[in-house]
Amino acid sequence: SVPFGHAAEWYILQHLLLKNTQLKSQSHLNTPQLIKEQIIKLCRVEGTVDFLEWECIDKKKSTNCIDDIIELTTKGKEYIKKIQVGIKKDKLCWSWIMYCTGDGNTCQHLCGEIGECISSCSNYNLANNLRNGNDMHRCSVRVHSFSRLSNLNTSHPLCIKIEGCHLSSNLLNTENRKVTQINLTRQIRDKITISRHAENTGSWTILHYLIEEVLKPKRYILYYQQLDLSQLENSAEHYYQLTVSDEFWLRNGRDFEQFCIGIDGKYDLNINRAPILTMIVENNVGYGIPLAFGLSNKENNWSIRLAVNAVKQNIPYCNNQIWNPYIMIDKHRPSKLGVERLVRGTILCWFHIMQIFGRLLDAPNSNPMTTNNYIERMNRTIESKLSGKQT
Repeated sequence: SVPFGHAAEWYILQHLLLKNTQLKSQSHLNTPQLIKEQIIKLCRVEGTVDFLEWECIDKKKSTNCIDDIIELTTKGKEYIKKIQVGIKKDKLCWSWIMYCTGDGNTCQHLCGEIGECISSCSNYNLANNLRNGNDMHRCSVRVHSFSRLSNLNTSHPLCIKIEGCHLSSNLLNTENRKVTQINLTRQIRDKITISRHAENTGSWTILHYLIEEVLKPKRYILYYQQLDLSQLENSAEHYYQLTVSDEFWLRNGRDFEQFCIGIDGKYDLNINRAPILTMIVENNVGYGIPLAFGLSNKENNWSIRLAVNAVKQNIPYCNNQIWNPYIMIDKHRPSKLGVERLVRGTILCWFHIMQIFGRLLDAPNSNPMTTNNYIERMNRTIESKLSGKQT
């Protein structure tokens, strides 16, 4: 048993069985649900490795790390009292399995062969001898960390259990373990960040310093909010949001685009794949110029609304008129939901209209289409209103 935080991280990194070993992790269990129930809260230690969160098939997943700290809330302390008198059952508040990836071709697979599967193994003909990204067939080493609610008031609440071995005891391996292939996944990135704890130079830490020490004094920050996992997922306070612009861009938004602006999100502009929302306007000579940029940990109607509202609150007034344009969007439904009742309305980008139209025309055995049934088949609820008429 060890304390939460860097002590747990240090123990795993220094264990002889795990040296020069690349670990992958399964999903972090139990913790998100108890946070949602407001029984516990998740704290990040200073200099923690980078993390993000996302949703997958109605389940919340995140890059929680072994140096996270779990603490009881007021509601959680009351729950502990009920456990002690037998009214409530104790619960796992942390359950996480990490495992050796078997890279380096020096680990014994579960079928018995070293470095590769035997020909009779069901994984033999699979790519990398793996059924999926979480297949643990290539090595038997497991790191299971777990904790219960009743342990959180103790000095060493986290239990770490290491099982298995890279090679069976009856085999002799004289080769040095070397990883022959490195995938730039978040595990590798976390390892790099861990090695820099002393310098406190994780990318999110650097960004926070840049915001507080450089961008805020220059008045480039329209809105800044750090994520709060204790808040409900259907609330804006749950998400990370940063919106940046400057006085020149905001004046362009006032002078050129009282009628319409364009927004779109991209995921491939940074190594963390954190979504960046771009807002643009068209100047008086027909060129697109930036209005603002929004960075979030998840692109949804909440983060989009925070970004657009930050711009609206900071646009200079023109002849005492409130900035209330249409917003041109793609077929991304959260974009429409995010700006409802915040601006005049939404307009579907012409490129996406023609793209869908062309795909429907190319479909085999497609029936002749009129304008009306074409619009019905698009199955979109995006509307715009101009001069009181629906278009």
